[in-house]
Amino acid sequence: MNNIELPVEFLFGLTLPGFAKSQHEFSTAWGRRRLTRGSGGFFKGPRVEGEVIGGLANDWGAATDEGLIGIDAQMVLRTTDGTPIFMTYLGRIGADGRMRIAPLFEVSDGPHVWLTQVQAVGLGNTQGEDLHVDVYALK
Repeated sequence: MNNIELPVEFLFGLTLPGFAKSQHEFSTAWGRRRLTRGSGGFFKGPRVEGEVIGGLANDWGAATDEGLIGIDAQMVLRTTDGTPIFMTYLGRIGADGRMRIAPLFEVSDGPHVWLTQVQAVGLGNTQGEDLHVDVYALK
C-alpha cells in the first residue's frame, strides 16, 4: 500500500475534563463496558468555538485487559452564538493514551450547517482524567 497524505483542515481543539475516567464499568459476554458521562468542556477553532453541554456528553465504550479502549461517544456542543451541534464519534485509545477518533456532526440550518458535510478525524491523548483532541476535516 502506498503512503498517502490526507488533506485536512483544522476544525477545533476539544478539551473534556474528567472524560477519561469512567463512572461505571461492567462485564458483558463481549467484554468490559465502560460508561463515561462528561460534566462539560470546551472547543475552539478558527471557524467555530463554544462549550460542551454538561450531562450531554456520553461514551458507551469498551475496554480490554490489555488497556485498549473502544470509544462510542455522543455529545452536544453549543457554539458561542448558541447553535447546538450534535457530535458523534467512534475511535480508540491505545494503552499509551493516544486517541484516534472519527467524528460526524449534525447541525440545523444556519451559520454552522457546513459541518453536516464534514467527515472529521481527531488525534489526541489523555492527560490524567482529561481528554484533549484536535479535530480536523478531511478535504
